[in-house]
Amino acid sequence: MDPSAFAPPPPVPESAAATGGNWLDGPLGQRLLACEQALVAEVLERAFGEELVQIGVWGDARGFLELARTHRAHLVDARPGPGVGAVGAFDALPLATHSVDVLLLPHTLEHAPSPHALLREVDRVLRPDGQVLILGLSRLSAFGLRRLVSRSQFPSGLERFVSEHRVRDWLQLLDCEVRVQRRYLFGWPMQRGPGPERQLAVDAFCRRWLPGGLGCGYLLAAHKRTARIAMLPARWRRGLRVVGGLAEPTTRNCA
Repeated sequence: MDPSAFAPPPPVPESAAATGGNWLDGPLGQRLLACEQALVAEVLERAFGEELVQIGVWGDARGFLELARTHRAHLVDARPGPGVGAVGAFDALPLATHSVDVLLLPHTLEHAPSPHALLREVDRVLRPDGQVLILGLSRLSAFGLRRLVSRSQFPSGLERFVSEHRVRDWLQLLDCEVRVQRRYLFGWPMQRGPGPERQLAVDAFCRRWLPGGLGCGYLLAAHKRTARIAMLPARWRRGLRVVGGLAEPTTRNCA
């Protein structure tokens, strides 16, 4: 991938849809980001290669990129803004086919115009055996209940919740194998609550002793399967005679 393609555009104000508005700056948003950055850092410890690309702004533009173990890390978004290295529609990413080792989608499916179209682009740009990390919020959680009863959109900037089950189905159709699954942010989503460090301790305890489905957020890390060569069964190979690198049909009468 040509690094010059990620020359930063002039800074412009970020949109509320791209950043989650001011909600992420509050106590609840900071607890959410702390949980997500801790989990992403754990997964990226074993994710190497040349290129990591984050699709969509979520919180600080460099918050997740600084955790990368790849040689380069870039941010792509649908709108220009501070830290955005390339701008393009989510259903037509400005990335070459099979050019990225690790893709990070922090709640991107929840504000993309077409989540399934975005995942098709993920499949296109991801290298064989590459890895995609997806962060999302569960509808069947305290977060989903608060969104249901809230008079205004909660959290701000997210158009929808995409269920973990649906994301798994989409990944399976794209021949991606989910190898890591984590739930996080246990407890009622109120602004008043434990600080980020305390929330991490609460999450660690709850993941060990409580059903994982009680967590408000989920992380899925999936690997793109490499193409496999289909081998002929032994009974079919016996009827072939190889001459000069080409397979000749048998002279046995098959009538």
